[in-house]
This record gives sequence, structure tokens and C-alpha cells, in this order.
Amino acid sequence: MKLIRLRHRKGFTLIECIIAIAVFAVMTSMVLMIMANTVNLSKKASDSEAGLNQLVQNVVQDNSNKTYGEDSRVLEMDFGGTTTNFRVSYSSTDGGRNLIRCPVSKTLADGDPNKGCGTVQNSTEYMQYLYSTSKFLTASKEEQASAKVSHWFDPNTSGYDKYECPSCGKSFTANDIYLVCLSCLYGTDECTNPTAPSPAKASDFKYDSASGAYVCPDCDSGNVVQIYYNDGAPGAVDGMTITSVNENANYDFQINGIQSNAIRVGKLDEPDNDKRKTFTTIFAPTSTDPKCSINLTYQKNTNGVAGVYTLKITSLSGIDPAEVVSLSLTLPGAYVCRLLGTSNANVGDPTKTVDTGKPFASVIESKMYNDPSETSAISITNLTQSNYNGTVIRFTLCNYANNHSFDDDYTNEGGISKFWFGSTPNGMTVNIPRDDIS
Repeated sequence: MKLIRLRHRKGFTLIECIIAIAVFAVMTSMVLMIMANTVNLSKKASDSEAGLNQLVQNVVQDNSNKTYGEDSRVLEMDFGGTTTNFRVSYSSTDGGRNLIRCPVSKTLADGDPNKGCGTVQNSTEYMQYLYSTSKFLTASKEEQASAKVSHWFDPNTSGYDKYECPSCGKSFTANDIYLVCLSCLYGTDECTNPTAPSPAKASDFKYDSASGAYVCPDCDSGNVVQIYYNDGAPGAVDGMTITSVNENANYDFQINGIQSNAIRVGKLDEPDNDKRKTFTTIFAPTSTDPKCSINLTYQKNTNGVAGVYTLKITSLSGIDPAEVVSLSLTLPGAYVCRLLGTSNANVGDPTKTVDTGKPFASVIESKMYNDPSETSAISITNLTQSNYNGTVIRFTLCNYANNHSFDDDYTNEGGISKFWFGSTPNGMTVNIPRDDIS
């Protein structure tokens, strides 16, 4: 008789299965947490890299007009020995200058299309609607291909003056955002002064259509960034730059670049009073005591080009009624003088008819503009007692290397009237011969 052996099949009990599932669930949740954290870190790193690339691009592509101002520094190098072999002045620029933040309203409820989201993007991202405007569509193919979208933006023209947030779609204009110049701090007084109604708006600054950024109207620096003002951003206070609080922004980095403003090309030494007396002379062939008074002013240009000097002859005395005299005005070396056709004297403008009854103005040019000791001069001839009154001569005076106006370069020193002629800052009225300096 065969013995029948019963084989007991072993397995997991229900309790064991439940425990195994629980352990697996815990391990899975831990793995998912690690993966989620890794994904977040990876996304943050990717966003930060993109933000850094944009900041670097903003600095590299900063083509705003660089002028010597309050933020300027001087870099000096020597390559052996005790004397400086290389010297250049420079300005610094923050990469945030091209960034725009969608302004957030503190009064509107969440979900309102006009609330704003606080997203920080390059200014050109807010201008994409311009590609559908008639101004762009009617432009030539060459202009469309060569110019950035910022070329068609105009903060002073309706229909082309708005920004559209790429994230929430909110529309706003240059009057809805506030800026500050980090070079001369233009706009900060308004922010900190409780009696001021508001800080400086973007519309108070000059617009740079080449980059989409703004330029300071006071010091011409491109180091202009947007600030928080009356905004609901957590941790933000009025006057803080938008890259200082990373709410809805991917800018964990800050970057500054330096650009040569190359203003002091050919260093000018301030002349002493003995030299200044020779800078304005009057010549009369027969008179023994000729005298003249002149007025010189400077009008800064608002569009970045060189400003205009206006020279007026206000009096002429001590000469015979029929005598013809001449006047000479010595100008700084390294600066090129150009007479303008808006003068009412004869300045050699081919579009104007020569009037023999009026004075003649011409430029005695420097022999070598790269040598600051080689001065130039304005010569005014054919002056008489009957025709001097009302004589106005307008001209520009620009650095030979970069076309910056003398008064823009030497603003801190009082311009040409103070630094060169030793009179009052930013405008002068003097008698010739000079009896106001000793």
C-alpha cells in the first residue's frame, strides 16, 4: 500500500501582504520625493542659467551712450616702471537694465485680468504684439530683418507705447512702471521723500530703441533698472530693484559689466588764469582801448547727440565808427569745433547767402587733435560798431575720438565756462580784455 504524502503549500498571509505593500508605498513615496526635489532643483538650475544668460546678454548688448558722470571710475595700469602706461575711464552697468516686471496691483483681487503676475522678463518679451502693427507690417523687408522689436516701440505714441505681459496678458504702459538710475540715483529722492507724489516713472527717462531699455535723463547713463513701488511683492519695499526679490523671477544671480566711456581721451589740464586771459582777444587796427562783451551758453541735447553752444556778442566799445575789428576765442585741444548753419553770422554754410554786411566766423583748427596742447579757435572778423549787435554763433565742440560734447565730459567741473575760461559754471558773460580774473 502506497503512502500518500500531502505537500503543504506555503505562501504569504494577508497580514504579510499588507505589510509588504505598506513598505513598498513608503519606499515609493521617498523615491518620488527625491525625484520631485531633483526635478525642482534641475528646473531651478535651468531657469537660473537662462536668467544668467539673459543678464549677461543685457550687459554685453548695452549700446547706450556712455558719458563721464558721477558713477565713472578710472582704471590705471602700468606694465613696468613707475609711470602709468594705460588710463581709461569707465562706467558700470547692471544686467537688470533690460528687464521689465509685470506690475502687481495691491487693490485688485486675484483672478482679475488687470491684477498682474509679477513675472520678470526681458523688455522685448513684452513687445511681441508690435509684430502685428501697421508700423511693422509696412516697414521694408530690410528694416524688419535688421531691427529688433524694440525699434517699433515708442513710449510717446499711442498704440505703440504699451507692454503686454507674456505670462498673464496684462497691458500696461511706461507710466505704470518706475525706474531708478543706479549711476546718479536719479529717482531715489522721490522714492524716499514722503511729500513726493510718486517716484520717477519710465516715461520720465529717455528710451533706447536699440535695446528696449531706458537711459537716465540726468547723467545719460544706461544703468537704469525698474524698482518696486507701491507693489504687493513679499519682502519688497519701495525703491528696491526688481532683481533683489526673486518672486516670480528666475534671477538668482546678479551681474555687472564695465564699459569704457572713453571720455578723457587726451587728458586736459585745467589752465591757470594767466592762460585764460589769452583765450579771448580782440584786435582793432587803430583803436587803443577796444572792449567787447560776450555771452556763452550750452544747451544739452536730450536725444544723446552732442549739445549746442551759443556765443553772443553783447557789446562793442572803444572803437571808431568805421573801424573793422576781429575777435578770437581759443578752444580746448582734443575737441573738434563745427559751426552750425543756425548762426546769424556768415559761417561758410553753402546753403546760406553770404552777407558782406555781417560778421564772418570761421574755425582755426588744431594741427593734431590727439595732442591736447594743440588748441583750436573761433575767429570772428568783419565786426563793426554797426553790425555787432545781435550776432549769434552756434557751434558744437566734440571729443575727436568719440563725439562727446565738452560740457558733457566736464559737467562736474562746471563745463567749458568754468573749467576752461574760469568763469561761472555752465554759462558765462565776460568782458574782453578779461578784467574779472587775476
